[in-house]
Amino acid sequence: MEFVVFGTIGVRQDEESAPLSGRLARTLLGVLLIRRNTPVSVDVLVDALWPGDARTGAARRLQLHVSRLRTLVGDPARLVFEQDAYQLTVRPGELDAQTFEDLLDQATELADTDPVRCAALVREALGLWRGEPYGGLDLLLVADEARRLGERRLAGLGLLYRAEIGAGRHAEVLPELVDLAARHPLDERLHGVLITALHRCGRPADALAAYRTIRRNLVEELGIEPGAELRELEARVLAGEPIAPAGGTPPVQRAEVPAQLPRRVRTFVGRDHELADLDDQQRAGDDTGDDTAPVVVISGTAGVGKTTLALRWAHQVRDRFPDGQLYADLLGYSPRQPASAGDVLAGFLRALGVDGAAIPHRLAERAARFRTLLHGRRMLVVLDNAASTEQVRPLLPGGPPAFVLVTSRDALAGLVAMQDAHRIMLDRLPTAEAETLVRSLLGDRASAEPAATRALIDRCARLPLALRVAAELVRAHPTTSVAGLVAELAQEQGQLDWLSIDGDPSTAVGAVFSWSYKHLSDPAGRLFRRLGLPRGRDLDVHALAALAGTPLARTRRVLDELIRANLVEQTQDGRLRQHDLLRAYAADLAVATDSEADRHAALARLFDHYLRCAARAMDAVAPYAAAVRPTVAGTDLVTPDLSTHDLAVAWLDADRANLLLAVEHAAELRWAEFPASLSGVIGRYLSMGGFHEEALGVHERGRVAARALGDRAAQARALIHQGVASKQLGRAESSLVACQQGLVLANAIGDRALEATALNNIAIALFTAGRLRAAADAVARALALYRELAQTGMLVVPLYNLGVLRWRLGERAEATRLFHEALEVAERAGNLAIQSAALCGCARAHLGRGDPEAAIEAARRSVSLACESDDRGAEVEARYVLAVSYRRLGHPEAAWRQHEQAVAVARAIGDNILLVEALNRFAETQAALGARTGALRLHREAVETATAARYRDELARAHTGLGDVYADLGRAEARTHWELARAIYQELDLPDVAELDAKLTG
Repeated sequence: MEFVVFGTIGVRQDEESAPLSGRLARTLLGVLLIRRNTPVSVDVLVDALWPGDARTGAARRLQLHVSRLRTLVGDPARLVFEQDAYQLTVRPGELDAQTFEDLLDQATELADTDPVRCAALVREALGLWRGEPYGGLDLLLVADEARRLGERRLAGLGLLYRAEIGAGRHAEVLPELVDLAARHPLDERLHGVLITALHRCGRPADALAAYRTIRRNLVEELGIEPGAELRELEARVLAGEPIAPAGGTPPVQRAEVPAQLPRRVRTFVGRDHELADLDDQQRAGDDTGDDTAPVVVISGTAGVGKTTLALRWAHQVRDRFPDGQLYADLLGYSPRQPASAGDVLAGFLRALGVDGAAIPHRLAERAARFRTLLHGRRMLVVLDNAASTEQVRPLLPGGPPAFVLVTSRDALAGLVAMQDAHRIMLDRLPTAEAETLVRSLLGDRASAEPAATRALIDRCARLPLALRVAAELVRAHPTTSVAGLVAELAQEQGQLDWLSIDGDPSTAVGAVFSWSYKHLSDPAGRLFRRLGLPRGRDLDVHALAALAGTPLARTRRVLDELIRANLVEQTQDGRLRQHDLLRAYAADLAVATDSEADRHAALARLFDHYLRCAARAMDAVAPYAAAVRPTVAGTDLVTPDLSTHDLAVAWLDADRANLLLAVEHAAELRWAEFPASLSGVIGRYLSMGGFHEEALGVHERGRVAARALGDRAAQARALIHQGVASKQLGRAESSLVACQQGLVLANAIGDRALEATALNNIAIALFTAGRLRAAADAVARALALYRELAQTGMLVVPLYNLGVLRWRLGERAEATRLFHEALEVAERAGNLAIQSAALCGCARAHLGRGDPEAAIEAARRSVSLACESDDRGAEVEARYVLAVSYRRLGHPEAAWRQHEQAVAVARAIGDNILLVEALNRFAETQAALGARTGALRLHREAVETATAARYRDELARAHTGLGDVYADLGRAEARTHWELARAIYQELDLPDVAELDAKLTG
C-alpha cells in the first residue's frame, strides 16, 4: 500500500491508484497523513473539514467520512479511534512524501564524499514529485506542510546541482541551472550554484553577470543585499580563485570569528602544573557531557601572573576553539570603576556580529542574547581581573562546548559553590623558576652577578610583573651593575608600602615601579603620571596627546619610551592600556608630583578633546540636527579623522565607555560645563544606538550640571533627551513630563529650535498615550516653528509625524500632501535617514489610494536608505509598510520575509513602540494568508507589549485583530476583543468606533 500526496491525494494498492474525490475526503486524509502515527483530536478534524460552521452533528458527519476512508484503506486497524481522537498508521516506505525526504536526507549525508551517488539519490527523490503536495488544499495546516515540502524540493535541486558540479558535470547541467535560476529569481542557493557552474566552465564574466542579476533582484524585490555565501562567491570569482573543487560543495563563508586574545608575553617559564590542570579541565568538560559550560578561576595576589598564565594557555589551545575567543578586562581592582557586565556583554555581542543598534538595553536581555549566540559554539571566553562573582555571572555561557577562564585576586567562592567552577590558586614563582625567568630576560648579566640577581628576585618578591619591569630597567642601563641597581632599589623601599604583598613591606613592588619610573626621561615620566588621571579604560593616541598637552608626533615618540619600559601596553587595535597596579602607581605619582592646577589642566584638555571629537562625529552622523546641539569651541589639538558617517560612528562606539566615565568624573569634580555640554552633543547618538539606560544617566548628570551653571538651554536639551530615552524604554508618562519641562525652559529663553524639538517629542509621547488630536496640535506647532526658523533639515520628521497622525485621524488627503512635502524637503537636504522616513510616508499614501505597486517602489527605497544610514527605527517602519504592500499585490512570501525582519529589528533595538506596530502588521498579514494560529500569537504579544508601554492606539488594534481571527474561527471570544477595542477607540475619539459597531451588530 502507498499513500500519495504529490499531486492528487490518494491511496495506491497493487499498482492501482485510488484518488479521493471531494474536498472533505481529501482534507481528512491530508490531515491524518500530516499527523500520521499520532492521535488527531475530533475537534481538529472538524475544524479542518468544516471551518467556521456550526458544530451540531459534526462528529456524526466526521464518522461517516472516516468510515469511507477505512473502506478505501482496506484495513480497519490502520485507522482507529481512541480517547476522542483518530490515528492513521503509516508504515515506513508507504508515504511518497516521507520517502522523498528520506532520499534527500541520504543524499545530504553523501554530498561531500560521493557526489555521484548523492546526485542519483536526489534525482530519485525528485522523480516522486508529481505535482503540488496535497492537491493545493486551502487549509492552514496543509498549506504549511505543502510549503515546507516545496522548500525541501528547492533545496534538493540546489543539492543536486552542487553534487553534479562536484562530480565534474558542470557543463552538462548548466542549461538546466540557467532555466531553474530564471524560474526562481530570488533563491540565493540556486543562483550560487549557477555562479559556481559558470565559473568552473571558464566563464567568469558570465558568473559575475549572474551575481549582479541576483543582487538586483534581491534589492529591487525585497530591499536587501545578497547573503554572505553569494558575496564570498563573487569575491572568489573576482580573485580568480577556484570554487567547489571536485567532490565538494561550494564554499560557505563563515561569519567573522572573534579573536580577541591580547598578545602573550614572549618569555614564559614554569607553571607547568597549572597549564596541565587547565588542559585537564578543558578535556573533562568535553568528556563529561555536562549541560553547563566549564568555568575555571585563576586566583592569586596582584602581579603574580594570573593574566599571563591565562593568556599563555589560551593561545596554546586556541585551535581547540574554532568558533572564536572572547576577552574582556573587567577592571576589578582598577583605581577606576570596574567594568559593568552590561558594557562587557555589549562588546561581546558586537564581536559576535550583532549591530550596535541591535544590542538589547537591559542586562538580562543582553545576557540571554549572549547565551543564545554561544549555544552550540566551541568558544573560549576569558574574563580577566574580575572583582566579584556578581560581575561574572551574567557573562557565563549557558552550556558547553564553550569554556570560561576567569582571573581574579578574589577567590570567587560564589562561582565555585554555585557554578561548580574549578579554582587554581596561583602562588608567587618558586625561586628556581624566578631565576630562570630573570636569566631568560637578562642573559649573561644575570650569570655574571648571581648573588645580585638573587637579591633582585627577593626584592621583587618573586612576582613576574615586578621581575619583568626590573629586568627591563637593568637592560636599559648596560653600564650599571645589577648589584648597583639592587642597592638603588633598596633605597626606594618603604615609600610605597600600599603596594606590599600580603602585608610584608620588605616585598613592596612599588619600589620596583619607582625604580623604573626614576629612569624615565622627564617627558616620559610626565606622560606616565598623566595616564593615572582619567577614568577611561584605554585611550587612543589622540586622547593621550590631549592629556599630555603635546603635539601628536611628540606624544608618539614619548609613548614609545613607556612601551619599551613595559610601563604601558599597546593593544592590537592601537589603543593604550596599563596593568591596574601601574595605573594606581601613576595616579599616586601624579598627586605627589604635580600641582592640582596641572592635574586639572590635563583633565580639562582631555574633556575638551572628548567634547570636540564628539561634536565633530555628530556633525557627520546627524548634520541635520546641528541647530539643536550646543556649540563646541575648537582647540589646537589634533583630532582623529571623523569626516564620514562610518568613521564617526566607529569613534563613538570605541570611546563611548570613556565618554560616560568622563561625565561621571566631571560631575564628581563639580566641573559642570562638560556633562552639561556632552549630554546635548551625544544624545542623538545614544538614542540611535539603543543605549537608552546609559542615556538616562548621562542626561540626568547633564541636567543637574546645567542647572548648577544656570544654563537653561543645556537643561532643556538634557530634559528632551531624557524624554526620548524614556519613550524608547516604554515609559510614556516620564517621557511626556521630561519633554514638557524642556519645553517650558525653551520658551523661557526664547530658543525656538529647542522649543520645536520639545514639541515634536511631546507629540510622540501623546501619540503613544493615545491622545492623537493633542499630538497633532503639538507637532503642527513644531512644524510651524521649524518653518519660521528655516530649519530645512529638521522639517522632515515633524512633516512625517503629522502625516501619520492626520492619516490616523482619517484626513487622508492632507496626510498625503504632508508625506510628499516631507520627501521633497528630504531630497533637497540630501540626508538619507530623513529621506527614508519621507519615502515611508509616501508608501503609506500610495497604499491608501489603492496603488500597492507605487507603495512597493517607495517602501523599497525607504528600506534601502534606512539601512544605508543605519537608522534601525526607520528600517522597522519601512519594512512593515513594504510587507503590507507586497501582500496587497499578491506576493505573500516576500511580505512574510519583510515582516519577520521588521519584528526582528524592533526586538533587537528594544523599541517597544515600534515592536507593537510590527507585531500587529505581521499578525494581520498572517490572518489574511490563513495562518490564524500565528496571527493569534502575534496579536496576543502585541496586547502584552502595548499594555506595558501604554500604547493605547495599537492596543486597540491588537484587540481588533484578535476579534477578527476569532470570528473567522467561529469563536465567541471575538465579541469580547471587539468590545475592548471599541472602548479604547471611543475613549481616544477615533473613527474606528463605527467599524467596530458594525462588527458587533453584524
